[in-house]
Amino acid sequence: MLYRNIFTVSFLILIFFLPWWLITLAILLGFILFDFYLEGSGLIFLIDLLYSPPLAGFFTVQFLLTIISLILLLIIEYSKRNLIVYNS
Repeated sequence: MLYRNIFTVSFLILIFFLPWWLITLAILLGFILFDFYLEGSGLIFLIDLLYSPPLAGFFTVQFLLTIISLILLLIIEYSKRNLIVYNS
């Protein structure tokens, strides 16, 4: 639990200094390392708020990276439960 909190707080601070793609890759690592790391999707939502350009028109999605991160979180959690190597 302590590692998870340190991981989250450190990336919360580093969001303001590192490029968005580097933080996103690190949060993807957090999805793999920790069980149901929903805080990572919250951090990616903050990245979307800070760095995504405003969109105008129909069929545009403002928070596309957040939606992708939630889908990836569900896929990774489902595959972690079904992998034999991860459970042992």
